[in-house]
Amino acid sequence: MFRHLRNISFILLISSLGLQAQDRLSYGIKAGLNFSTITGEKESDTQGLVLEKGGFVTGFHVGAIFDIYILEDKFGVAPELLFSQKGGKYRYDGPGFLPIETTTGTLSTVGTRKDVISVVNSYINIPVMFYYKPLERLKVSAGFDLGFLIASSGNGETQFFWRDTNGENQVLTLEIDYNYYRDKAGEASSDDINTLTFNNNSSSIEYPTAIGAYFFESEKDGNFYNVFDLGLDLDVTVFVTKGISLGVRMNYGLLDVSNNNYDFSKVNPSISRSDSDKNLSFQAALAFNF
Repeated sequence: MFRHLRNISFILLISSLGLQAQDRLSYGIKAGLNFSTITGEKESDTQGLVLEKGGFVTGFHVGAIFDIYILEDKFGVAPELLFSQKGGKYRYDGPGFLPIETTTGTLSTVGTRKDVISVVNSYINIPVMFYYKPLERLKVSAGFDLGFLIASSGNGETQFFWRDTNGENQVLTLEIDYNYYRDKAGEASSDDINTLTFNNNSSSIEYPTAIGAYFFESEKDGNFYNVFDLGLDLDVTVFVTKGISLGVRMNYGLLDVSNNNYDFSKVNPSISRSDSDKNLSFQAALAFNF
């Protein structure tokens, strides 16, 4: 009889703990916009003029959120599982080199180069936020964010300006259509060919209308962007109702997201730069808790 009573007491205790855990746990979904850039040291010329510029791109995030109360709905832990787009705009305008093969040989490729690229990197992110609620409808959070890159692309245009042997100004325009995961060394992104003639029509260049991420590389040395990222998060959330909230978040990356095997000076491609490029994102989200 006492054994049966112990078994019943144990079952009641487990059930009670389970109900308390349910009372301390909520879950939901969130979605919103990302405004992201990639920070890092910018290349300058010998006079100190900055040749590279960064900018923001717009993406989105969506996923599941969880809320584990620790102390009377004041403190807690809020892990999330998100699909999140980050990246940034990149511009270069200055002296540069570009390998150009013509029907009469290789041109001297010293000239001026202009690159405009918008990069979108898609991550599976796992933020773990620790929060405090100073007011019933206000929550402030801080935590860390693990990111795993699952897709990476870039779009834009490259232009190269030079003067040919007859003193004529020439321009080569290439559409950028990058898939940093799939593209191979020397690969174009289009089968369409354009032909540029110069030197009184004695020389010509055939080039694709769109190039891949490693078109100018003789061999591929890993992907341009690294798979793993780690960042810090700061978050402020306002509850419109008990189950609906609006939040803003800043995410700052701690790791270099780019592969230094491709990080060379555009002014002098023999110089390795090895800059530390980091993600920076600002997020606005609408969340529903159940």
